[in-house]
Amino acid sequence: MTGMAIASEIPISSRPRVVHIVANLQEGGAETLVRGLCSRLPAEGIDVTIVSIYPTNLTPEQERALGVPVVSIGRKGRGDVGFFGRLVRTLRGLKPDIVHSTSVRDA
Repeated sequence: MTGMAIASEIPISSRPRVVHIVANLQEGGAETLVRGLCSRLPAEGIDVTIVSIYPTNLTPEQERALGVPVVSIGRKGRGDVGFFGRLVRTLRGLKPDIVHSTSVRDA
């Protein structure tokens, strides 16, 4: 099998970068799940950033307590289609290895 490498032969140059995309951080079960995950993943060697489509609805103290960076895209409502460009620019800047999105279909 030429040209094939097994996972153990591929060098890992850095910690994996994960971005979780949520509508906000205060409402709903998916958001609660993401908050719980993000508080634990850095201890497992994973760099995590949360991207909130709308304002997070958390106080600055609550955001800091998450222990991971939080980026708010600041979508102003369904008519704010410019949020998509802001989201793309944010993701390009973060350069994630994995993007996990939950419950943003209504966003």
